[in-house]
Amino acid sequence: MKRFFIYFLLCATAFASEKVRILRDEFGVPHIFASTPAGAAYGAGYAQAEDRLEEMLRNYRKAEGTMSEVFGENFYKHDYRQRLWRHRQVAQEHYKDLKPEMRAICEAFMSGVKKFMGEHPEQVPAWAPKLEPWHIIALGRYIIWGWPEGEAGGDLLRGGIQPDPVAYHGSNEWLIAPGRTAMHVPIALVDPHLSWYGEFRFYEMRMYGGALEYSGASILGMPFSVLGHSRYTSVAMTTGGPDTSDIFEEEVRGKEYKFRGEWRSLKSWTEKIGVKAGDKIDWKDVTYEYTHH
Repeated sequence: MKRFFIYFLLCATAFASEKVRILRDEFGVPHIFASTPAGAAYGAGYAQAEDRLEEMLRNYRKAEGTMSEVFGENFYKHDYRQRLWRHRQVAQEHYKDLKPEMRAICEAFMSGVKKFMGEHPEQVPAWAPKLEPWHIIALGRYIIWGWPEGEAGGDLLRGGIQPDPVAYHGSNEWLIAPGRTAMHVPIALVDPHLSWYGEFRFYEMRMYGGALEYSGASILGMPFSVLGHSRYTSVAMTTGGPDTSDIFEEEVRGKEYKFRGEWRSLKSWTEKIGVKAGDKIDWKDVTYEYTHH
């Protein structure tokens, strides 16, 4: 039987009419109770920040490609790739396209994080990014992007081109039918083959907010669990094996590329990537070129 030993009563300014409770069991797992999904997200943001604030902030920097300006040259290639995939730009541009309910959840989660940071400024690192709700979308895109990026790397390798190393991602997922279990209920299992460290170090929590009743493991910095279950559904994240990438070999001449016998202009954009060196930051202008593919 679980024993709850920590009790919080939170009331965010943006949700003045809603009380959010965070109770922790003997393992320290937060059980969050609110009246709405947004209220539960507020509590999730507060709890995650309380437990692993720096790790969360690093995840946001990883997603937007700003690690090297804080942690040095070892992260330059990482930042170069994330700027190429434009996680930050896509999240910023399309955040407004989310449903109002989803925006409310993202904004509530960030309000919870900021609430903890405001109460405990001594725990906020000097390199903390200015947090915005779109960071959650950028992080989600960054997390899922590893799978198609890995598929593309495999295609290049099979074509005789050695790509930059890409972290391995794999997993298993399976269901057991009610007729095959002693309790005569379906059982869902997921087995993610991921590191215990870094952005895939999961965060366990339980959330109750209005119609939301969910238990599972979340990516740190995201409001909901990506592995877990509600009263009615089971949710898992697995590779599954689909082909998620296409590789195109382009014939390039100067600032043009050839497509179906016609020369077209390459498009480009420039990013500034900072690289910390001692007490200074060396800013590099990096130009990316792309085709309509």
